[in-house]
Amino acid sequence: MVYEYERMVRTIARGLMRSYDVVGLDEEDLVQEGMIALLKAQQTYNEKSNAKFETYASVVIRNRII
Repeated sequence: MVYEYERMVRTIARGLMRSYDVVGLDEEDLVQEGMIALLKAQQTYNEKSNAKFETYASVVIRNRII
């Protein structure tokens, strides 16, 4: 799962770095936080919800990185 969504996590991390003009943080640190959030999203995702997993995971990842 981590390999499948790694690109999405990296894209979110880069986008947030640009949006918030973050200086002094390593992109890999943000990616690692995103990966932790991805695993959390996997555990808490409700398959019966109307949201796709990717949508749910992206929100969880963004919140964790921010």
